[in-house]
Amino acid sequence: MCENKQCILLTWRRFMAANGMPSLPSESDLSFICAQGRIPDNPPSAVASWGHAISFLLNQAKFGVTWEGIHLTGDLLRPLAATIGRGSATPLATSSPTTSPNAAAPVGTPALTGMAAATGAAPNLLDGLRAWRDRAVKDGALAAGAAPDHHLVMLIRPAMKRPADVGQRVAALAPFAQEVFDVVAAAETSAAPASSTTPATTFVATDEDEAQPRTVPRSNLATAIRAVEAVPPSSLSGGRPVTTVQPPADYTSPVYPSTAQYPGASVLPSGSHSSGATTSAYQGHVADTTAPRSTSSSVASNATESRPSAVTASTAHEPPSLAAAAREDGEVQTEVSAEVSADKPGGAQTLPSDLRSIESHDDIERGFAEALSVVAEPASTVVDHISMDGRSIYRWPAQSEALTIYRVVVSDSQRPLVPEMGDLLAVTQGTEVEDGAPIGGLFRFVQVWANSGDSIGAAKAAQPRLVAECVRVAPVHEVSGSPDFGQVALVWTAPPGASRVQVFRLPPAMTGPSGFRAFEIATDRPNLGGVVDRGGEAGAAYVYRMIVEARDPSGGSHQSSPVDLRLEWPAVIREVTNLAIHTVKGPTRFESGMVDLTWTALPVGDVQIYRLKEPLGAGILGVEVDKGALPQMGLTDSELCKNPQDPMGDDQIRMAEVPWPPGWPRIHFVPVTILGQRALPGRPSVEEAPVAPGDPRLVDRVAQQVITFVWPEGATYVRAYIGPVGAEPHAVCSGNPHHQVTEEDYRRHGGLRMAYNPPSDAAVFLTGVRGDSVSAPVAVPLPKRWQIRYSVELHRRRLIGPVDYVRVAVWAPNEQAAGSPPFVVAYNQDRLPMHPRDGVILTCVPDATPDASPTQVMHPQTLIGGPQSPRFRMLLPSPVARGYVRLFVSPGVGAESLRRIVVLDPSVTELRWA
Repeated sequence: MCENKQCILLTWRRFMAANGMPSLPSESDLSFICAQGRIPDNPPSAVASWGHAISFLLNQAKFGVTWEGIHLTGDLLRPLAATIGRGSATPLATSSPTTSPNAAAPVGTPALTGMAAATGAAPNLLDGLRAWRDRAVKDGALAAGAAPDHHLVMLIRPAMKRPADVGQRVAALAPFAQEVFDVVAAAETSAAPASSTTPATTFVATDEDEAQPRTVPRSNLATAIRAVEAVPPSSLSGGRPVTTVQPPADYTSPVYPSTAQYPGASVLPSGSHSSGATTSAYQGHVADTTAPRSTSSSVASNATESRPSAVTASTAHEPPSLAAAAREDGEVQTEVSAEVSADKPGGAQTLPSDLRSIESHDDIERGFAEALSVVAEPASTVVDHISMDGRSIYRWPAQSEALTIYRVVVSDSQRPLVPEMGDLLAVTQGTEVEDGAPIGGLFRFVQVWANSGDSIGAAKAAQPRLVAECVRVAPVHEVSGSPDFGQVALVWTAPPGASRVQVFRLPPAMTGPSGFRAFEIATDRPNLGGVVDRGGEAGAAYVYRMIVEARDPSGGSHQSSPVDLRLEWPAVIREVTNLAIHTVKGPTRFESGMVDLTWTALPVGDVQIYRLKEPLGAGILGVEVDKGALPQMGLTDSELCKNPQDPMGDDQIRMAEVPWPPGWPRIHFVPVTILGQRALPGRPSVEEAPVAPGDPRLVDRVAQQVITFVWPEGATYVRAYIGPVGAEPHAVCSGNPHHQVTEEDYRRHGGLRMAYNPPSDAAVFLTGVRGDSVSAPVAVPLPKRWQIRYSVELHRRRLIGPVDYVRVAVWAPNEQAAGSPPFVVAYNQDRLPMHPRDGVILTCVPDATPDASPTQVMHPQTLIGGPQSPRFRMLLPSPVARGYVRLFVSPGVGAESLRRIVVLDPSVTELRWA
C-alpha cells in the first residue's frame, strides 16, 4: 500500500470530497493504485467511474508533476458511466454480439494502452495517430521511438484546443504540431456519437503489447446494472441471509510494466518467492475463481454460456461477496471467494488453496501442458542479465494476468522452440532467478515461458507463452597478464566458435559499465588467444577489459559479460637526489617558519615529501620497499607535506610555503618516489635554523648595556646587530655583527654586554648561529639617552671658613642640539641626596647676574660648551660649615623624558664639604 501521505491520488480525493463530490473511491483503493502504479482489472465501480481522472493523475505523477502543478479540465471533474473490467467471470447475456473478456481482438484492431483505455480514447483516434507516426518514421521525418504510444495518448485526453498544445504535451512532435492537430481533429470529427447499441471500450489498465479492448453493448450494461440493483440480497439465496465477506487488505497484485525494462515489476530476492506475489487481489475486490458446477474449470471457455441477466450482471460487476452463480436446478446461491476463518477476530480471510503461492504445491515442475506449436520468432522483451560474484541473475517484467507461473529454460546447444527443448532452471511466480552454472559452450539461450490461468491447474493446462529471452555468450577464461619492459602481454582462452575478443585499456576511473568504448585497442585482429599492448604509459595502472563477440546460427551478434584484469605497466623507479631547501623565514620558540622546496621532476612515478624532526635510521634511504611499509619506517601521513607541487621551468618542481614547526632547530625533508605499490626513499635534505633567542631584555647601565635572553637550543653563539627602529631585520643582520657571545661567556657575565650610546633611537637584533645556519632575528629596543654632566665649585669667605654659595656648570658631551631640560640642586647637611626632595632645593641665579631674582629651577639655554658652559650660583640659606649638594632633573619633567636623561655625577669630593 502507498505510505505517502502526500500521494497525488489521496490529495485529489480530499479536494473532490471538500467540493461535495459523492461516490469517490476509498482511500485504501487509491493507496493500492498508487503503490501499484496502475488500475487493476475489475476495479470497484467507484474506481471505474473515475478511471479517466485517476489515469491522468498517475501519468502526471510519472513525469514528476505534483498536485500544485495539476490542472483538471472539466471532463476530469465528472465521473464516467460504470464500465466492465476484464476480470469479470461471466459476460452479460445480450441480444447483441458480445466480445468475450478473454477472446482475442479481431485482426487489425489495435490494442489500447492502459492509459488510453482509462481516458476513454477511441481506438480509431489512436489508430490515426499511430498511422501518421509510422508514415513519418518511414519517410525519415521522425526518429524511431521518438513518439511511443503512451505519448500519443497524451494528445487525446484532455482535448487539445490549438496546435501549440501538441508541442507542449509531446516535445518531439512540436515541428509537426499543425499536422498532428489536424489528424486528431479529423478523427474526432469522424467519430459517430455513441448510441444505445454502441460498444463501450472496457476499462482496463494493461500493456499495449498484449491487452485487447473488451466490449459489451451499453444498452445491456445499463439493463444488467438496474436488474441486479432491483433484486434484494436475500432473494439471491432463497431467503437465507447473504454472507458478505470483505477481502483481505494485504494482497499483492502483480505490477504490469510500462516498458520492456519493467520499472514497476515485482523483483524478488534471488531464490525466494512472495507467497502472494502473483495472486490477483485488490482492496474491495477478490477475483472470482470458482466456476459453476455445470461448466468446466476454465472461466474463459464458458464466457458465452447463457445465464439470467440479473445474476450474470452481478457476477460481472459487483464484488464477489455478492456474486451469484446459477445452479442447474435453478437455485441461486452466493459464492464466496475468500474463506472465513472463525477463529480469527473480525472474520480474517485467507486465500483459497488454489491461489496460494506455488511453493505450497508439491511437484510444481510437472504437469504442464505440452506446447502444441513452436515459437520461431524471438520474444520482444529481453531478459535482463546481471553478472555478480560469479553468478548470473535473470530478471524479466511481470505479466498482467491474475496468476502466472514462469518457467525459466536454458540451453547451451540451441535456441529452444518449445519449453521442452531446454533444461528447466526454475519454476517461480517471481520475476527473478539465479543461475550459478558456467556456460558449457559458446552460447547459453535463456527463455522465460509463462503459463497463466485462474488457478494453478488452469495455468498448467494453458499453452505456454514465450515472454522474454536473451542469449548469453561465454566469456574468456584463464586470463593472465605479464608486464615486460615496454609492453604488457595478455593471454586468455576464448570459447570455441567466438568471432573475436574486444580488448579495452581503461584508466582506473573509467571502469564503469558505460563510457569505455573509446579505449579499445587491437581493433585490427581477432585477439582470440591474447594480445600484446605497447601503447601504455610506463608506471601507469590500467584495467584491461575483455568482451567476447560471437554470432548465432541466424547471424545475430552477441557479446559476453566483461572480464577485467588490473595491471601496472613496467617502469624503473628512480629516487630524488637534488631536493633543495630555501628558507623563507626561520622558526621561533612560539611561531613557525617557512621554507620552499625544489627538485627535478622524475620521468615516472609520484614524489611525496616527508618532514621530520630527527633523521631516519640507517639502512632505509635508497632501499625500495612496499608502499604499505612506509609508516613502519616513520613516514606516516602526519609527516607528509601536503602543499601543492607546481611545475617550474627546466623540469623543476616547486613546493612553496612549507611550514617549519616552531622550536625545531633543524628540519629534515625526505623525498619518496611512489610507483604503483612500490616506494623508494630518496636522499634527504637538512636545514638548520637555531631557534631565535627568547624573551630578550636590555638593561642600560650608562657606561654599558647588558642584554639578557633565553639561550637558543642548538646555537653555538648569539650575534647582536644594531640598526634603526623599524628597519628590515634581515637587512640589518646581513652585515657585520656589533657583538657576539658564546654560551659560556654569556653565562659567566650574566648576559651579553656592550657599550654603545646611539645618536638616535635604535634596536638591537639578536640571532642564534649554528654553523652556516642562522635563526630568525629578534629585536630589543635601544633608546637614545642624554648623558648630562656637571661640575661644582664651592665659594668660601675664607680658605677654611663656611661656604656662602656653590657655582654649578651643566653640559652634555657629544650633543649638538640646542635647548636643555630644567634642573634643580638639592642640599642635605648629613649625606648625599638620593632624589630632588631628599633635602633642601637651593635657589639659584646666573653667576653673570648675581642681582637677579633667585629661582629654584636652573634652566640653561644650551648644553653645548663643556665645562666652560655658563655657571649658575646656588644660594645656601646661610653660611654652612658642612653638607652635600647634588644635581637632578627637575621633578616637573615627564616620566618618558626622564627615562631618556642620564645625569652623571662628578667625584663625591666635589659634592661635599666639611
